[in-house]
Amino acid sequence: MALPISLRSKPLPIIHINGFPGTGKLTIAREVVKILQDHFAASKPGEQVKLVHNHLMINPADAVLHRTQPGYQRLRKALRDAVFSTLKSEAATFTTAYVFTDWQSGDDVGAEVCKDFQSVAHERGCDFIPIIITCDQTENIAQLRNSDRGF
Repeated sequence: MALPISLRSKPLPIIHINGFPGTGKLTIAREVVKILQDHFAASKPGEQVKLVHNHLMINPADAVLHRTQPGYQRLRKALRDAVFSTLKSEAATFTTAYVFTDWQSGDDVGAEVCKDFQSVAHERGCDFIPIIITCDQTENIAQLRNSDRGF
């Protein structure tokens, strides 16, 4: 059984995997989740890991507004903030590591979103593990054309 949060040193981490579409974020995230699940099952019963694929956050916004419409980024931020608020304040989340996949560019919006992930981890009192995935351009194009990509 997991220790109560008051006896734990800190909540489990937030892992943020960022990379262009087609770089293998979801494949890598699934492997990270499997490794952590196996680790927790063997040595830390009661602790778990959850995958929050970027489309779980994008699709609700896309259902309401097109990505080019005014208000789209505000809606995306509101959805993220709702999830982040829970991760910061709800003790029931503290025995879970969260693996997020994402694609944020280096522009002001993307940089701000990445800072938000870091801030949430800080306010949650846990480690923040940022991972940036890259691959060769030729491989990336081939992956984008692959119909077996995981969404």
